[in-house]
Amino acid sequence: MMLLKSTLLFVVTFLLSDVDSSTRFESVNYPGRYIRHQDYKFKLHADDGTDNTFLADSTFNVHLGYATSGFSFEASNFPGYYMKHESYLLDLMIPGSSQREDAAFSGSPV
Repeated sequence: MMLLKSTLLFVVTFLLSDVDSSTRFESVNYPGRYIRHQDYKFKLHADDGTDNTFLADSTFNVHLGYATSGFSFEASNFPGYYMKHESYLLDLMIPGSSQREDAAFSGSPV
C-alpha cells in the first residue's frame, strides 16, 4: 500500500504492562490498521483480533531516545531490534553506532 504524506498520521496507544511501557501505532486515516513489522520491513495491516503474531509484531517497547533525544521503539518480540528510518522507509534492525539517530523519533500532538 503506497501512502501519501497526508495519510501518515497515527494514534499512539500506550499499553501498560509489568515490564515496560509499550505502544502501538494506529492509522488515523485507516482505522483498525496498525504499523507492524514483517520480514524486517514495516507495513500497515488490519487487526482482526485473531492473530497473536500480529499483536506481537505491532507492539513496541518505548525507550528514551536510542541516540541523544526523542524516543526509540524496540520490537516487543525481537529484543534489541528497533524501528529505524532510512531513505524515507522504516526498517527493523539492530542499529549500529552510526545509525543511532535513525532509531530516535520525536513528535507532537496534532
